[in-house]
Amino acid sequence: GVDVVVDHVGEATYPNSLKSMAKGGRLVTCGATTGPNPGAGLNRIFWNQLSVLGSTMATPGEVDEVLDLVWDGTFEPRVREVLPMSEAARAHEMIENREGFGKVVVKPDSEL
Repeated sequence: GVDVVVDHVGEATYPNSLKSMAKGGRLVTCGATTGPNPGAGLNRIFWNQLSVLGSTMATPGEVDEVLDLVWDGTFEPRVREVLPMSEAARAHEMIENREGFGKVVVKPDSEL
């Protein structure tokens, strides 16, 4: 198994994240996009002497500092492509195939 897992997905990946870990490994959880209830048994954690750590990946002050740089134009996020909602499948393909560098943005239809 692996020594460290960083899981930012949550519920959908948490059980497999634990299963992939070596004895004495560390799991860093920093998100719950698919849900906050991992549903994993505690026995895997104590039998394998695993550590589970929670992290926001930044302090509130650091988040404010970065957002200030975005708002004043100093830092510009890299946007690879902006696609309409009708091309959402293409956007997923681009991400899955690791095409290019930067964010792929799907823009909602204006009628919504």
